Amino acid sequence: KYAERGLKFSGPGRQAYPDKAAYHYFHAALLGLRVDAYRAAAMNVVPKLRAAAERALKLDKGYDHAGPLRIYGSLLATVPETSPFNGDIEKGTALLKQAVTLAPDFPLNHFFLAEAYARDEEEDDAVKHFHRVVCAKVGPHWDRFMAQRYVTKAREALRKLKKPDQPTCP
Repeated sequence: KYAERGLKFSGPGRQAYPDKAAYHYFHAALLGLRVDAYRAAAMNVVPKLRAAAERALKLDKGYDHAGPLRIYGSLLATVPETSPFNGDIEKGTALLKQAVTLAPDFPLNHFFLAEAYARDEEEDDAVKHFHRVVCAKVGPHWDRFMAQRYVTKAREALRKLKKPDQPTCP
């Protein structure tokens, strides 16, 4: 519901301000939420999501704690390699590594990189980054609601990998 509302603003914003990363970034993020909610529509939405993410990446890869790198990398690491999705786990992982390098203190970058590593069966790297999410401190850019959601997801992923979900945090 909120993704649909947001898309009503991000589309016109992209047209009015084609050189502002924020509109392309949020458009890609909202399209991603739509795909999560309506898997059957993914075939039509993914190419649009890709285009918005690529545009945001070209304009400002550092926007929202490396958000364009995070969204595009996660997309490439998640979708099938076949057309029209054209996923690429290696390229997606490389983009997510850049996001972690650019914004190492932002836990979502570690979460999505950990997921990519887990998909690519690189368990040790996945565990290391899932642990970073579990150990992340709540703050202005990592509020308790976001932390609860992603710490729960990270712990579930760790259990699925048969790894400790209660790491010793610094």
